[in-house]
Amino acid sequence: MDINKAVQRLGWRFEQASKRPNHSFIINQNDIDALKKIDEFVVKDQKKQYQEYELFAKLYINNLTELIEHYNTSIFDPIPRKRIHGILRQSLQELTEKLKDTLNDSEKYELMNKIGIELKHPLLRSEEETGNDLDKLQGALDDSENKKRLLGEVWDFETVKDCLEKEVNKVINSYD
Repeated sequence: MDINKAVQRLGWRFEQASKRPNHSFIINQNDIDALKKIDEFVVKDQKKQYQEYELFAKLYINNLTELIEHYNTSIFDPIPRKRIHGILRQSLQELTEKLKDTLNDSEKYELMNKIGIELKHPLLRSEEETGNDLDKLQGALDDSENKKRLLGEVWDFETVKDCLEKEVNKVINSYD
């Protein structure tokens, strides 16, 4: 019996039972065989899906491992899975926007480091350090490229999206 016949069999049996006053039927060996066939199909399909999405499986396993370590928890704790599921529920647009913001922040931090500004909590800074850093920032803002890095966006959404699309497709194709 193939999967289609198994589903048709059970559908027919349920339909026949629904016509009876008590909506019941006695289960026979054909019904059991049909259920077994459906179960075999589902198990086989799940294994096939896991193999076909190997790259996704690798990333999932890696992220799960890292989150278990990050949260100092065990495989039984739901927090790492909830975190992964939260990421997977986000749209590509949201994740791309988040990466764009991170890239732009990185540009700012890199420039601040380059011009000699040490990032510290304001309470840990002296007035002299703050004054010197303001002078450094003012000097950096005289350059239009630096101004864009500090006050604007070096990375725009479309550029990041296009780069990600190319990079993801390249990775998929190289492991296909």
